[in-house]
Amino acid sequence: WLHFPSEDDLQAILLKVKDPNLRHTLSFGIGMHHAGLTEGDRTLVEELFCSTKIQILVCTSTLAWGVNFPAHLVVVKGTEFFDGKTRRYVDFPITDVLQM
Repeated sequence: WLHFPSEDDLQAILLKVKDPNLRHTLSFGIGMHHAGLTEGDRTLVEELFCSTKIQILVCTSTLAWGVNFPAHLVVVKGTEFFDGKTRRYVDFPITDVLQM
C-alpha cells in the first residue's frame, strides 16, 4: 500500500508527523484524517493520498463532503447523524451520501 521510492523517503516523511498513531498507520500506507490532528499532519496526509504515496485514507464525513479527492472505493460507515432540532438520529439524505 506504500509507494515511496525508498525506505529513507518514508522515514523522512514519518519524522515530520507529530501524532504517534498517525505515524504508525502511515508506516503501513494507511492515512487518517480528523480534527484531532495538527494542521500540518492533516495537510501531509492529504498530499500523500493525492499523490498516491498512500492508498488508504480513513477520514471523517467533513473531509468526505468538502474535498474532492480521487478514490477508487469509498466505504461509508454510518449514514446517520444527530439532528439537534428533532433531538434524534436521522439518515443522511442520499445526495449527501453520494457526495461523500
